[in-house]
Amino acid sequence: IDDPRMMLSYLDAREPNLLCDRMKPMEIGGERVRIAGLFWSRYEHPRGNDPGHVGRVEATLGRLADRDTPVGSLVPPVEQEPFTIGLVHHPHAFDALADRGVDLTLAGHTHGGQVMLTPPGWSERIGAGNLLFRYLWGEYRRGDSLLYVNAGVGNWFPLRVNAPAEIVQLRLI
Repeated sequence: IDDPRMMLSYLDAREPNLLCDRMKPMEIGGERVRIAGLFWSRYEHPRGNDPGHVGRVEATLGRLADRDTPVGSLVPPVEQEPFTIGLVHHPHAFDALADRGVDLTLAGHTHGGQVMLTPPGWSERIGAGNLLFRYLWGEYRRGDSLLYVNAGVGNWFPLRVNAPAEIVQLRLI
């Protein structure tokens, strides 16, 4: 995509629920949830025009400092935050989202490592993906936050070794 701003403007005008650095409260099955969608970023912290994962999370969920209540204040306790799902392309955004207490993050981008030396099911995943990603595919936990990285069905080039394609159905209960 040559011009991401033009693409986002085009999509935003046609898709009112496009979640690029936005959050939307919803009710699902009588439960309040929030869906936070982040635009793709390559970096953890701001670099050039890219605000990085941390900057995008701050822009979407608000600054953490703005939400803190001083000790001993007379402000009544805030209602418990609803269950929050983060939708991201790059799984490294999970760290910034987990720091903000996002309950579940769904990511892709890695193609399951694409060329892996160890077969699926082995306890340790070793391959090309390890050079680029902290989170390759599957479940990861950090505190009370959960990340699921989907290996997807596509690839960068027509080859996948020990990185099976997947389509996942998640059920929240």
